[in-house]
Order: sequence, then C-alpha cells, then structure tokens
Amino acid sequence: MQEYIERHRTLETIAGEVVAMIVFDYEHTLVIGDLHDVQHEFQDVIETTSHTHQGEWCLEGLFCRGPAARVRDLAYRLRDFDAVGRANVTFLEAN
Repeated sequence: MQEYIERHRTLETIAGEVVAMIVFDYEHTLVIGDLHDVQHEFQDVIETTSHTHQGEWCLEGLFCRGPAARVRDLAYRLRDFDAVGRANVTFLEAN
C-alpha cells in the first residue's frame, strides 16, 4: 500500500519536462483499437513502444518525453480502460 501511495504522490506532483516509461498490461481483443487511438492522440510525447504477447494478454512499454502533465494524462487515459490490468509510470526529470 505504501508503494502505491508513493507512486500516486509522485505522479501527481512531478512537473516540468520529463522522461518516463509507462508499462501496462491489457487483454488484447477487448481494447486494442481504443488503445491505438489513445497512443496516436499522445504521439507528441510517445517516443517509442515495446510490445509482447502473452496469450490473450499483452504487455506494452511506452517510452515518453515531454511535459509531465501530458505524460500524466496519458497514464490516466490508459488506466481508464477496464481491460487494462495496471499501468505503472517511472519518471526521470529531463535536464
């Protein structure tokens, strides 16, 4: 629980230009078209992706760079889908 609280606090308070990775898992057949739409909407901060299939589930990593608020919005949009199991964000402040 403590780790969840710390991650949420970091996600809410980080500002400025960041480099981040968002890792999320999802049930492929239920959400793939909608996820692609979101990723295209946020192509200004997504630099590259990594994807693997694990049966009906997929694991995807998005390497991002841009305003913290924009990356945060992307993470929240991914978490909105019922078919997304979890979406974790790791931030580095860009210099």
